[in-house]
Amino acid sequence: MFPRSANSLARTVSSAALAFALLLPLTESQANEFNGMAGAWTGTGQIAVNNNKEKLRCRANYNVSNAGATVDLQIRCASDSYKFDLTGGVNAINGNVSGTWSESAHGAAGEIAGTVKGGVISARATGPYFSAHLSLRTTGNTQSVSLNSPGSQISSVTMQLSKGGATTAAAQ
Repeated sequence: MFPRSANSLARTVSSAALAFALLLPLTESQANEFNGMAGAWTGTGQIAVNNNKEKLRCRANYNVSNAGATVDLQIRCASDSYKFDLTGGVNAINGNVSGTWSESAHGAAGEIAGTVKGGVISARATGPYFSAHLSLRTTGNTQSVSLNSPGSQISSVTMQLSKGGATTAAAQ
């Protein structure tokens, strides 16, 4: 058989392998925070522009990669008098999210940082002329999005989206 030191080394390696195997599902579940978002979503919402509330028609597309740790997004919404086209990319590492965003219809851009856990993203979107709190909750095939920026021209946006929902409700 092995000398005592070789048996000790073999036990250490076996213990390390077992610990790694037990931690693997945890690491994998942390990495796939965005997997439930993947795909096309449509729905409705509301925007408050200069304290006037208007109904929105929205569509979103989420491209998830990097084992669910990265999401590239595009959200388009329109009301009777307002529209926005938001794109961005976000990464999740150990429950923290960070990335960038841009809004082409109004030439705004900035960074996003916050947390993600169990299908809920809570973050702060900032730019040179805009700052807002963002909350996004995905449960199965439904998603709610809330953006609040008190005191700004756009003080709030809310959306209720469905995965694969009817395209007739989508923003054009």
